[in-house]
Amino acid sequence: QHLISRGLQSPKLVVSDAHEGLKKAIQQDFVGTSWQRCNVHFKRNIVDVMPKKDNQEAISLLKSIFAAEEM
Repeated sequence: QHLISRGLQSPKLVVSDAHEGLKKAIQQDFVGTSWQRCNVHFKRNIVDVMPKKDNQEAISLLKSIFAAEEM
């Protein structure tokens, strides 16, 4: 609501973390706006559930996946 009061009209895309309240507010206040999960938060969530021991190679591979230009 604060962004709307400052003049923001319905954007085409909102990129954010996956906070359910934020996603719901975007859906309600910006009808038709697409939502995308932030890559940084997504990667952090993956790394947080990985085993901590000897995971540097896996983290490096994960980063290379997101840096790839083509599939």
